[in-house]
Amino acid sequence: MGRLFSILVNIFIISASTAAASEQQTLLNIKSKLSDPHSALASWRNDSLEFCQWRGVTCDNNKPPHVNALDLGALGLTVDLRVNKDLALLRRCK
Repeated sequence: MGRLFSILVNIFIISASTAAASEQQTLLNIKSKLSDPHSALASWRNDSLEFCQWRGVTCDNNKPPHVNALDLGALGLTVDLRVNKDLALLRRCK
């Protein structure tokens, strides 16, 4: 499990986009590729504009804020992600 999320970090560090809306959509795309049998990511909804408050998401203090960490390793998720360029400031994902 930890290995999958380490791969995620490497994928996102390569990317280059800073639009908050794009980051929110990227998180929703990630969720769509996850198996989440315990609904750990129930807060990750399209109608929730405060993606920095979603479970497992950490943002910086910039205006607008940018995702800089995902802590999903302990949530019992499995993942199948393709390369994505929208979380350019992500520095940590576990």
